[in-house]
Amino acid sequence: MAFEKRDWIFVLIVIAVIAVLAALSYFGPHPKKITPVGMHAAVTPRTTRLECLTCHDPEKGQPPQARLNVRHPQKWRDEKFSCLGCHQLQPQPK
Repeated sequence: MAFEKRDWIFVLIVIAVIAVLAALSYFGPHPKKITPVGMHAAVTPRTTRLECLTCHDPEKGQPPQARLNVRHPQKWRDEKFSCLGCHQLQPQPK
């Protein structure tokens, strides 16, 4: 059984869709890395979500510029999820 023209068109469409999705994931927004200096000096791999929300809560975080913006993914609302699941902790600068 040989491939017909419509089969090749289908294969090309599938490849194009996969390529577009791969490009979007590569060029899309990525989580910021956390450098443990200044206000993040106490951040460790064991830091909990609640500790992050003391400053980064979108409604009452202090200072106001540290609050999560409306475009931030809503995964932070899950109590079991750690902020360090997405945001990488950089090594301590020397």
